Amino acid sequence: MEKNKKPTIGEQIAQVKQDITANSKDAHWAQKLLSKLTALQKEADNEPVELIVPCKEVKDTIDFGACKISRTIRGYLFEAKGGLHTFVSLRMERVCAVFNTLFELSKKTDDANKEIYDAFSNAVQYIGQALIFSSLNEKSLFANATAMLHNFNEYCDEHYHNAEEVEETEEDIKENMELEKASEAMEILASDDL
Repeated sequence: MEKNKKPTIGEQIAQVKQDITANSKDAHWAQKLLSKLTALQKEADNEPVELIVPCKEVKDTIDFGACKISRTIRGYLFEAKGGLHTFVSLRMERVCAVFNTLFELSKKTDDANKEIYDAFSNAVQYIGQALIFSSLNEKSLFANATAMLHNFNEYCDEHYHNAEEVEETEEDIKENMELEKASEAMEILASDDL
């Protein structure tokens, strides 16, 4: 082994085990306890988790102060410094495209692109913190939900519903009425002082 090469974690664990066993009055008993300790540690390390993003997977990070966005090998991680973490898998292509655009704009330094980057990064930060803004009170929750639903419906009308004239079925009419009722209910809740 080279003198300057740092031992791996496995090599370090083996050395610690050897040191403990060598300095124990009963080496067999010490080895048995160390094996049990290692097995329990592996069990704890392999416990199911919801969200872990190893630092070694992070390829790039943009830090805005109150929040930061990291590009990883599996997707994007949005972190509000207060504790909100949102992970976007690469399977969510359109959402990842927004984050990717942000990272690409951050690399361009000319004045024209700086203005676009500032506007785009502010929009992404606000959207990333939507849960925080919506948690201010019930009125904020329903106002934000209503605005999102309104924008979604406009997008659908522009890109899907008007793309090709088709006759509405009874099921389409029923779904439209349900969406309209939900939208009206959210607007009423947003306008009421709760």
